[in-house]
Amino acid sequence: MVGLLKKTSEIILHLFSSTKQRTVPKMYEKPDIHGEVFNVEDHWLLLNNQLYVDIRECIIIDEKNDVLAASKIVEGDFVNVWIEETDVIRTVPSLATAKMVQRRGAILE
Repeated sequence: MVGLLKKTSEIILHLFSSTKQRTVPKMYEKPDIHGEVFNVEDHWLLLNNQLYVDIRECIIIDEKNDVLAASKIVEGDFVNVWIEETDVIRTVPSLATAKMVQRRGAILE
């Protein structure tokens, strides 16, 4: 498990080594937001029908912390989201920019 976390950390640090400096969430930090994906649009996720999350520049991982393409997140998935800002923009629906999204799985039918 430690080896997997180290490998994931190295991947995340490599992805964030571009010219734009950002803080990378630690895997042990609690997510800022979690919920069900109600809609997937171009580079946005609609969570719980209340919050749009911009995922253009974030890292997307699965339950095993493997990197995913944005197209792998579908309606019905549950996700953890670490956001870029300290506050969510309070509109209806609200807006936020993701640093990292972790897919937790789909609804069991």
